[in-house]
Amino acid sequence: MGGIDISRFGKIHISNPQPLQKFVLDWVLRPNFDWITKPEIVWENVPAIPSTPVIIAMNHTDRWGYCPFFHRWGKEYGRYPLAWMKGKYYENAAVGWIMEKLGAIPAVSRGYLISKDFKNVCGAAPSEGQYRALRSWVEDTAFRRDPAPPSIELPQALLTRPRQMLGRFFDPHRESWPEAVNALFVAMMKEFIKVHERTFQKGLDLLVYPEGTRSKTLLRGRPGIGQLALYFRKYPIIPVGCNGTDKLYPGASLWAKKERVVYRFGTPITWEELKPFWIEEDFAPFTPEAEMKYMER
Repeated sequence: MGGIDISRFGKIHISNPQPLQKFVLDWVLRPNFDWITKPEIVWENVPAIPSTPVIIAMNHTDRWGYCPFFHRWGKEYGRYPLAWMKGKYYENAAVGWIMEKLGAIPAVSRGYLISKDFKNVCGAAPSEGQYRALRSWVEDTAFRRDPAPPSIELPQALLTRPRQMLGRFFDPHRESWPEAVNALFVAMMKEFIKVHERTFQKGLDLLVYPEGTRSKTLLRGRPGIGQLALYFRKYPIIPVGCNGTDKLYPGASLWAKKERVVYRFGTPITWEELKPFWIEEDFAPFTPEAEMKYMER
């Protein structure tokens, strides 16, 4: 069965190099980039890249925009970054298995957990109205905003049936459904952080999309990368602007067209430069407590 549960994070293959990723880059993408189509991959303002792991922060215009970057990064530095991927890409069991072997890290949201549990119980996705109501209920509960049950009609089985909820048992006699979703989210985020610890311990770089979604215009960044940077501390952030990959990949095909893509590097952001935002005490990233206490930072 496809999808994300708590156990999935332990199955993600972390090694340096990543065998399947290296195979894809060398034998699937390289013929496209270097021998046959040969799109133009331009790097501008490239800073000195440290030998230790870095966090690459890049905008995301299309499905495969990281492929030319990974290809060039591998050729220049012999390194194979891991990247965040949305949980929905793991819904297909075969694709999920490939993602595990590539080392892709599923970035799970409360919205994903709400929709997945609803579908598991009810056999179909929630309506737009149901989803909005459930999302508000869950977030109000997480951030202690005097939550009230939604006025919209909801399946009672969702709220009252005891069950394994993606790796965590939900007992409706001990907690409400939104409390269970939030506890599941915190449990998953603990495993999510452990994957990052293994990634950096292996000397691997990490690619993050601060916008949280694909867009051809630059969107406001979300706080996920800030939580990572303030938690892991010693790994510099390399900002990269990506422009043109939507022309290389106008559709779903992984085969790039003969176009031009430009990756513009910004100045690396070091831990010392983040000093005004340091969090001196221990904190657990991606928890409601951390987000309520440190969101401004």
